[in-house]
Amino acid sequence: MALSSHLEGVLNGMFLALLGLQWPHLNLSHAWQVVTVVLLVYAGYANWLARLLAAAWGAGRKLAPIAAGSHQASATKEGKGRQRKASSPSCSCRRRWPS
Repeated sequence: MALSSHLEGVLNGMFLALLGLQWPHLNLSHAWQVVTVVLLVYAGYANWLARLLAAAWGAGRKLAPIAAGSHQASATKEGKGRQRKASSPSCSCRRRWPS
């Protein structure tokens, strides 16, 4: 999971750098620019921090079983103890299909 955390940080950095190169070409009002920057920076750090904590706690069997290897943390740290909503916008857009 430590390698996953490292790669997440590198990829988020590259994404933000490429977005910074394209920023002058976006036509947004000042308010939307501020909101966009805050959300992008938050998303990048939150994503990286989740991987970092999983590596520090030895968790990750549910998230990335190959990367976690034989390590398994407590049920709370693995996220099995209770359901948590992710902070990413894509989580709120998922439709629950009837089973």
